[in-house]
Amino acid sequence: MVAGMCSRPPTSSTASGFHPACCEIWLDHVSGDQFLGRAVTMKQTGVWVLQPECLMLPSGELVSQHDLLVEGDQIAAIVPRGRVPEGAVVREAPGMTLLPGLIDSHVHLTFSADGDMVRNLVEEGPAAQLERALDNARRTIVGGVTTVFDCGGRTDVMLAVREALSGEGAQGPKTLVSGAPITTSEGHCHWLGGGADTEDDVLAMARALAAAGVDMVKIMLTGGNVTHGSNPRMLQYPLDLLKALSRVCR
Repeated sequence: MVAGMCSRPPTSSTASGFHPACCEIWLDHVSGDQFLGRAVTMKQTGVWVLQPECLMLPSGELVSQHDLLVEGDQIAAIVPRGRVPEGAVVREAPGMTLLPGLIDSHVHLTFSADGDMVRNLVEEGPAAQLERALDNARRTIVGGVTTVFDCGGRTDVMLAVREALSGEGAQGPKTLVSGAPITTSEGHCHWLGGGADTEDDVLAMARALAAAGVDMVKIMLTGGNVTHGSNPRMLQYPLDLLKALSRVCR
């Protein structure tokens, strides 16, 4: 389980996120409800306690006067304040709220947040896209998001991103990837490398993606706004093809 921190108690429940490693979002400066700081993967053998002002349970309930107990790199328990084990390192976080890490189920880590996004993806090589993806991943974990689903990028790049973020000391969220989305030759996001027009092409691409080791298969059912010439209101594939794809993916 991974925790994030904000400066005031949130007014509604948030999604919980879990991760093989325990990360600490250590606050240097805070403004409003914004998550800030630096992500640090905790790899230690001792016991430490984080003491926030409030703590949000995975159920969404807010509690005060409770601490988070960590043993090594694993969250061990939530305990009432004052029950600190002997020898534990105490880290105080006055005025802060500790909550489970957030999950973002639709991201594109290789995309840039500007008007040149498509041109960048078409013209750049894999090294530049990998660099941007890892930078976006660092921004993501600092924002309190600890698990993401990347729903479209070059397959080779996204597999490299996932590998880089699963290594020891990586500063980024747990990342699940689809690789290149299945789309028609000139369809939505075809510039990510997923052109497949016939049913045989679609099923072959799905099998190839699975063999490459992606976590999920994404298909563009319609056109999209960022792809010139595609129609977001028009289906790209018939229903029978989608049923066949579903059977293969299962």
